[in-house]
Amino acid sequence: MVTGVRTDASEATWTASKNLHARARTMFPGGLLHAIRKADPFPLYFKSGRGSKKWDADGNEFIDYQVGSGAFLLGHQHPAVLQAMQDQLHTTYHMGRGHPLELEWGERVQRIVPNADLMRFTNSGTEAILLAMRVARAHTRRTKILRFFAHYHGWQDYAMVGASAPYDTPPGGGVPDQIAALMVASPTDDLTVRRLLRETNDIAAVIVEASGASYGQVPLPPGFLTSLREITAAQGVLLILDETITGFRWAPGGVQQTAGVDADLVTLGKIVSGGMPGAVLVGKESVMQVLDAPLDPRQHVIHGGTFNANPLAAAAGIATLDIVADGEPQKQADAIAATLRGSLNELFQKERIAGCVYGESSTFHTFFGNCPPREADDDPMWTYDPQILSAPADRANTVHKVLQAHGVDLMSSMSGMTSCEHSDADIERTVDAYAAVIPDLLERGVIQRRT
Repeated sequence: MVTGVRTDASEATWTASKNLHARARTMFPGGLLHAIRKADPFPLYFKSGRGSKKWDADGNEFIDYQVGSGAFLLGHQHPAVLQAMQDQLHTTYHMGRGHPLELEWGERVQRIVPNADLMRFTNSGTEAILLAMRVARAHTRRTKILRFFAHYHGWQDYAMVGASAPYDTPPGGGVPDQIAALMVASPTDDLTVRRLLRETNDIAAVIVEASGASYGQVPLPPGFLTSLREITAAQGVLLILDETITGFRWAPGGVQQTAGVDADLVTLGKIVSGGMPGAVLVGKESVMQVLDAPLDPRQHVIHGGTFNANPLAAAAGIATLDIVADGEPQKQADAIAATLRGSLNELFQKERIAGCVYGESSTFHTFFGNCPPREADDDPMWTYDPQILSAPADRANTVHKVLQAHGVDLMSSMSGMTSCEHSDADIERTVDAYAAVIPDLLERGVIQRRT
């Protein structure tokens, strides 16, 4: 297990990653291929994974709670998924034409996911969400999309407006100001949504992250999705449920199944393609028909993609969906996540740390600060204010870094997800890692004792 904190004094532990990042800086802006991978003084580079573990370029072992950004509900290198991909490699991994596996993949999605009358495969969740917005605009012949503060819907232009404060302007460069005029950002409360839909008669759809902002770091108020469905239906506005992460993880049928919400369009990524590049937009036939060249050419949605439903992704997706369809992997991952949340809260209580761990399904989120009492560890977060995501970035980076030094790799924030491969032994090691870093975090002022 790694024992040194990743600082200038212990960089020998991370020599390979340091050298790889130096090379990366000569060819990639900032040395990165994804903005969220930024780390100080350099990010770690990983070479292999199996089950709940992964190993970096220096050979250090980590308990993996990043799980391929949520794609690995079954853990790394699941034998059935690996075998399906190996078998497919002997046939073809790209055709550029239709192939039988895309039908088998689609049929499995239809059997598991509610309202998957028709679908289109894409190569990422970002693409699926962009397509969903285009389909909604074409179907309704309206131009605006209502979205919620801090919900993440990928990095395409329309999704950037409202992703972070200030919520009425695009964050960062390259997104035209005119895009903001086509997006309506709202807090997650019924009254505001009703008012905005009443005052703005050009809204085609409302899009919502099914878990709440950032896969549940800011959960939705109780009953919000049901109310949102009623409000949108009454106004003739489509409901787009972003289940890029929650799909197949919260339940085989995602949040649609657990909440009983009847969405018009649903985006699914991550698990749907078994860790390979892939996603899918599913929806009601009456809405998705705009992709089928309707009589009015102004409504026809053009959609392409060289690698849509490529055979290798289809093979991985089929194998994965066959395993998760009965819900047993989800139950295992949920149970281990609940154990982790409870164990960390017990640790914080014992050490009098001002903070708490919360989450739904197989997720966990850490908040350091004064947490009002809750009746149970699985109670929803006690605030629906997206400002909770505005905690100092250096705090999250420090927590992430010191835990990596003890063999635990979280998401980029102080959050993570479990797979069905995580074990009680993993939980014990993880809690030991948190206990080991508490003195360091207290000394740095990153966390405080409860008063």
